[in-house]
Parts: sequence; structure tokens; C-alpha cells
Amino acid sequence: MQQLLIFGGSETPEIPLELRLDQITITEIGLDLLGTVLKKQKNSENYRGLCPFHEEGSPSFYIKPEKKMFFCYGCHEYGGPLALPFKLDVEMRAMARNTFMAQILAQKQVQDITYIDSLADLDPFTYLAHKVKMDYWRPEEKNLLKKKLIEESQRLLHFGQGYNFLQEYFD
Repeated sequence: MQQLLIFGGSETPEIPLELRLDQITITEIGLDLLGTVLKKQKNSENYRGLCPFHEEGSPSFYIKPEKKMFFCYGCHEYGGPLALPFKLDVEMRAMARNTFMAQILAQKQVQDITYIDSLADLDPFTYLAHKVKMDYWRPEEKNLLKKKLIEESQRLLHFGQGYNFLQEYFD
């Protein structure tokens, strides 16, 4: 059953949160958070750039829209669109050892979130709440996000051991 929101006499269907989470693309998230270091590859939908998870001299980090994932051939970090903000947050907290990520944060401004000055001030819940219009303080919405992250992790399990950050963010 579809719910309707009524604004000034016109009806707009409310898209369920689960569908909004499913519609987020890795390209959208990747360009939003790492746009300054990613370049679109010729004759491909993929983007390539220096990896934000380790220091390197030549690009080994890829955004792969057809597989709905990112992957680094250098450090083997991987994930889907929902995991990228969380994994970047983990990396930012360990930034003292990663000068490359500090350079990205100094250059990149999140343009459509005016109350956040830089990615250093952006936690993954706030970012995703803004992207999909969710209230992560509501337990059912936070649980749905966790469920979607687990599904994403299972879909990409052949690349690694799953998402080890889940316990850090979810009770």
C-alpha cells in the first residue's frame, strides 16, 4: 500500500526508505565524497583514482557502477555505496597516518550540505540521512540501514571477509 503526502492540494507518493536506500548508486556516493580524485575512464562507466585508504603513487582505486561497488587493487579495500561513507569515516579517524586523505579533506567541500564545512565534519549517518531523507535516530530506520549494509556485505563477500565496521556503528 502506497502512502501519500499532501502538500498544498497536490499529492506526492512517498518512496519507502528501503527503496530509497536501494536507489543510491556507487557513482553518486563516490563522486560526492571523492570527486576531486576520481576520473572517468575512457570507453567505460568506471571511475579511477588514488585510493583514500592507503598512500600510493599511481591510481588503483575504482568505482564500478555495473557491479555497484568500489575496489582498490592496491590494498583490496572494497564495498558498496552504503559502506563507502562508513569506511571513509573509519579512515578519517585514523588519518594521522594517511596524509593523502588529509589532502582530499582539505580540498573537497560537500556542496549540497551547506551546514557541513568539510568531510572531516561529516559522519556517515548524517551523510546518508541527508541523501535518502532518513531519520537515523528512529530505531526502525537505523535497523533497516544495518540490514541493507549486511545485504550489501553479503553480495560482495567474494571480495573479502565482509564489513568489519558494522559492530562499531551498530549495537
